[in-house]
Amino acid sequence: MWHHEHWIEQTDNGTLMTDIVSYSPPFGILGLIANALFIKKRLASIFDYREKILTRHFSQVQVNV
Repeated sequence: MWHHEHWIEQTDNGTLMTDIVSYSPPFGILGLIANALFIKKRLASIFDYREKILTRHFSQVQVNV
């Protein structure tokens, strides 16, 4: 099971994007072991990388409203 949401909101300092990810690895105990050993860490690194790229790209954008 995999569910991924994006929440985007305006703040005093700009825009805040929040990812909400819910997942449940298949294969019972084997899936839980795989999650503990590498799935959870890999997902964290994917979202850390995306945050880095988005920050690099959008931190230079200035919008006058």
